[in-house]
Amino acid sequence: MAFFTFVSLLALSCVSSLVNSLSLPPRAPCIVLSQGWEALDDSVSINAAIKECGNGGTIILPGDHNYSIRSTINFSPCRDCDVQLEGRLLIAQEGWDSKTEYISIKGVKGANFRSLSRKGVIDGNTRAYYQEPRQNTGSDHSKQPVLVSITGSSNIRIDGITAKNPRAQFYRVDGNSSNIRFSNLQLSVSGQWWQDIWTKTESIAFQFRNSSYITLDTINVEMRSNLDRYFVGVCIGIDYSTSDVDIRNINCNNTSDGVHIQFGSIGGYVYPPAADQWARNIFVSNLTTYSGSSTGFKNLLGFDYTNVQNVTFDGVKTTGYVPLVYDPCYVINKTVSNACSLSTYLKNYQASLTDIWFKNYYGKVGQPMLPCASSPVKTTCEFHFGGDWIEIP
Repeated sequence: MAFFTFVSLLALSCVSSLVNSLSLPPRAPCIVLSQGWEALDDSVSINAAIKECGNGGTIILPGDHNYSIRSTINFSPCRDCDVQLEGRLLIAQEGWDSKTEYISIKGVKGANFRSLSRKGVIDGNTRAYYQEPRQNTGSDHSKQPVLVSITGSSNIRIDGITAKNPRAQFYRVDGNSSNIRFSNLQLSVSGQWWQDIWTKTESIAFQFRNSSYITLDTINVEMRSNLDRYFVGVCIGIDYSTSDVDIRNINCNNTSDGVHIQFGSIGGYVYPPAADQWARNIFVSNLTTYSGSSTGFKNLLGFDYTNVQNVTFDGVKTTGYVPLVYDPCYVINKTVSNACSLSTYLKNYQASLTDIWFKNYYGKVGQPMLPCASSPVKTTCEFHFGGDWIEIP
């Protein structure tokens, strides 16, 4: 029996060596070509390629192709896949009204969505919509479509892509997602209709809620209204139940808001239980803003139990207006614009903000101040100011 075992193991070893010596060729990527007509939906071919090569494979959208996107691109079949966008995705204008998102990364465990050439573009194609006057849009961000939605996913990397002119939101992370990385991205809005109060927050570059371990590195956000003197949109809104966010090397240009802890940026006036109204371990560094308000806290009316811990803004260059803001009663709907002046709307307010640091601010900074000094009496604000505060005209 011992001899049989020895011979069997020897034979298996020889077979294993033979197999290893005959290295298999690498798996061929799925290359998707556009059909060349805007009326035809290239999402169908892209989804077929993701399904075919999504399990550890590579999907390539070459640089000399324009893809007409008329239905949602679905990353769900991806498992450690690599989707390389080198061409241009052109979103159908008329499709925004019926979509919740155009690129859906839902329940995915491992995916790269990137442009190796840094020339890949997602064109939201909504400039015509921007030019329409608003009536009452913006009151519920959850009903506004998202260009790229990441939900219930982990180990996702988005890199090197340019995105422009979506209907409302660019990138949203939600639904217990974790280990999400955004890097080397360009985001822009051009010619958006400016109408106080709604379009201040209609376009949002990044939204994070109910998620953890998110990194943003080397991001440029540029938003332009149809009136040069007015800001539109939000650069980064960190919503509730979010932790361990590292934001660095960010430029927010012409945005109403820079980087804010902003409960209610997703979902509008829909409130979670008090136990879920928290955010912690947020670190922002090397931030440059030309914004209405650069950093701080700006919650929608009704988030009465805000609990924010361990937040640091370090290295902020601001050339806009307000370097710091604390606003527990922000509104995005004129029908409730006077609510914050009524004491009844803040009677249950009992926020706690602890271990909050503002360090090394440059530009139009004024003097360091306690932004929540005039807030309701039930607010606990543990704000610290450190490093240099240098006023530069």
